[in-house]
Amino acid sequence: MRRNIVQQSLIVLLVIVFLVPMLWPLAQAQDTTTEPSPTPPTAPGNAPSATISDDAKPVLDAVVDAYSQLKSLSLEGKATIDFDVNQRKMNQTTTSTASFLAPNYFRHEVPGEYSAGSTGKEIYFHSTKGNVYMKAVAPEQKVTSNQLPQPLNNILQTEDPALLLATSADPRRELVEGASSISLDPPVTIDGQSYQSLHLVMRNGPEMNLDIDPATHLVRRITFNLKPILEAQGAQDIKQAQAVIDYTKVDAQSELTADAFAWSVPEGARDIAQVQAEQQARAKDPSAAVKEWEGKTAPDFTLPDIDGKQVALKDLQGKTVLLDFWATWCGPCVVSMPHLIDTYNQKSAQGLMIFAVNIGEEKEQVQKFVNEKGWKLPILFDHDSSVAMAYGAEAIPYRVLIGKDGKVRKITIGAGESAMSDMDKAVEAALAE
Repeated sequence: MRRNIVQQSLIVLLVIVFLVPMLWPLAQAQDTTTEPSPTPPTAPGNAPSATISDDAKPVLDAVVDAYSQLKSLSLEGKATIDFDVNQRKMNQTTTSTASFLAPNYFRHEVPGEYSAGSTGKEIYFHSTKGNVYMKAVAPEQKVTSNQLPQPLNNILQTEDPALLLATSADPRRELVEGASSISLDPPVTIDGQSYQSLHLVMRNGPEMNLDIDPATHLVRRITFNLKPILEAQGAQDIKQAQAVIDYTKVDAQSELTADAFAWSVPEGARDIAQVQAEQQARAKDPSAAVKEWEGKTAPDFTLPDIDGKQVALKDLQGKTVLLDFWATWCGPCVVSMPHLIDTYNQKSAQGLMIFAVNIGEEKEQVQKFVNEKGWKLPILFDHDSSVAMAYGAEAIPYRVLIGKDGKVRKITIGAGESAMSDMDKAVEAALAE
């Protein structure tokens, strides 16, 4: 059964993407397997009927009516996650904008990251960094979230619940499904204004509060208590586990027109279906993907090192460069790192530059891990994984050797003896050029 939109909010997604690796690193660091590590899986949940208290019913009814009757809506949102769990910390904020025009125009955008929406004729998604897109015929009227194609379904459910309530044909179902109980908490004050607060207890998710404007009956803020999820994941030391989606702008009087929702395929963008087909082919034959890259010019990038200094590949022209994409939770990465450090110590005097490119983890977490291991190696931070994606790193450890002419000489995946031996030979050849 489809999960409640709030249960599948931005914060739950961020827990899956960021927190699961945070909870598993010590166990995975002890894993001595040499196979590359995939992304940790997620699991769906069920959503039985909710028990709704008498005082919560009129507030919930007013919210449902308000979103059902909206003609237009403009939003600005700020999502903040704040974790201090098992001595691993994360504080991250994402901003977004959104708009809606009845019956079937909408747009959600995270600046510099992606945009998604409906032009009234087409539903689309475009990743700015990956420059990939999808599009499909748009429904002529409102539909429920489970009737939207991916990734639109997940984007609205996970990152913009208020926009989904506006666009949905059944806001009540989107809100209630998946909750075990809904009650009314005492009012809360935000920026000097009093808001009603609906408290939802989810059967397969966090407890949360939806703070409602009593005048418009629209959501202003969603606060998540993530402690139950973390305890279920096995976390013991939970000092902070809260996340908030704060709609800093909620305007139901926007004078929007259909032209504001126009969109066309950006220049050079690739269809996601084509990219997925290529990924499936690579999964069947990883060596084929590696061979595709060898001999091609390496994608340029600029990433911060552990001291905050920006390192740009274009500034390393004429050097032999080895990139090692890794993470602290990746057992094979940890097992193979000492060999990489030995290579760095032996070959740096000959002009070899090695960078351990950490994927998606916070600097403090990585620095502590590296210090505990006693590793001495230049580290770069690919916080949003955009560089890893640009190099086709779908499993780690993923190592890329770039020659003095800026072209890819060798790529190896995993930490097996053959992979390390092949890279050692390629390094020797590249240095001799």
